Amino acid sequence: MMNLLTIKKKESFNNEAIFEIEFVKQVKINIDFILNLINKYSKEDIIKFGKRCKKV
Repeated sequence: MMNLLTIKKKESFNNEAIFEIEFVKQVKINIDFILNLINKYSKEDIIKFGKRCKKV
């Protein structure tokens, strides 16, 4: 039979693992969001640059 200390250690480990997983998910979402913004604005800049070149 498990004692109270063993149960508390397992709970602590589980809580730490859940926190780490959630943190990694959050970082991935933020990085994806930033990369998508970079992609969006770089495409817009290329289009604007192309339009300026055609006018010249």
